[in-house]
Amino acid sequence: MINNIYLTKTGCFGYTDQQLALDNTFFLSYDLVESWVKKYQLQEDQTKDFTEELKGVRYRVHLFCSKRGWNAALRLLPSKILSFDELGVSSDDVLSVCRGTGLTLFCGPTGAGKSTTMNTVIDSLLNSGELGVTITIEDPVEYLHHKDMIFQREVGTKVKDFKTGLVDAVRANPTTIVIGEIRDAETALEAVRAGLNGHRVLATLHASSIKESISRLWAFLDEQGDELLVQSLQGIVAQHLIHITDKKKYCLYESLEVDGKVKNILNQVLDHNSQLTLNACDLRQKNRTTLVEKKQKLIIDGIDETLLNCIRK
Repeated sequence: MINNIYLTKTGCFGYTDQQLALDNTFFLSYDLVESWVKKYQLQEDQTKDFTEELKGVRYRVHLFCSKRGWNAALRLLPSKILSFDELGVSSDDVLSVCRGTGLTLFCGPTGAGKSTTMNTVIDSLLNSGELGVTITIEDPVEYLHHKDMIFQREVGTKVKDFKTGLVDAVRANPTTIVIGEIRDAETALEAVRAGLNGHRVLATLHASSIKESISRLWAFLDEQGDELLVQSLQGIVAQHLIHITDKKKYCLYESLEVDGKVKNILNQVLDHNSQLTLNACDLRQKNRTTLVEKKQKLIIDGIDETLLNCIRK
């Protein structure tokens, strides 16, 4: 199975972790790249992210220009929203940090499956009747939800940017707001405010761990915003994908419910301007699952420890 496909002037190639794979890319040509550049009227210093359906398969596309000309990186999107069992993730671990109001973060490096897990949560809450009216702000829209109560807005086509989409969403007063990615300070602050206003806010963030996700948001915000974040946070899920073979992956994840005990620890960090330390001893609780614990379980199950050492604890 091809995980990524690249279209360049010199040809088309796809890769997995193990080998090049070209079998399913015969219909892709550089003409597609040129047509996309023309469609979006891109200049050489611009990039573009969007989704495209080709031969019945949906792709996330990233257009960019290099010294060799325009190029496209395509990533295959699942044809359906996966279940928790298919993800290899405990529904209890994840749903426990998403059921109330406030901000829940889904963190990990690029390609870790953050959006996939978040959309599985959306689908699960929808099926249980907990989701309510939902507005998403995404760039681009990766997973399609076909229920009338879910309104998906794409940045660049249906809304100007994430901040504008968030402000608009709060005015519409939905139960749930979904943010495709928190990329800047303005989006971070509006996400925090939306959580404090009584909305369930689900968002992805590029960070490798729970600790790093909090530190990164604090870096986005000013002193007042840091305090608001502690009040707004409902929970965090951090994950990594480990590619064992061409077709086999393991999701290594940790989750944290930000309850009163956790909020007190975070407030103490802010009050004393001290280093943020989140560890299993300080935060041991029913809904706390650590990356180290997951790593140990995979080792017990027979996964090569050298494959796991690439994941930062």
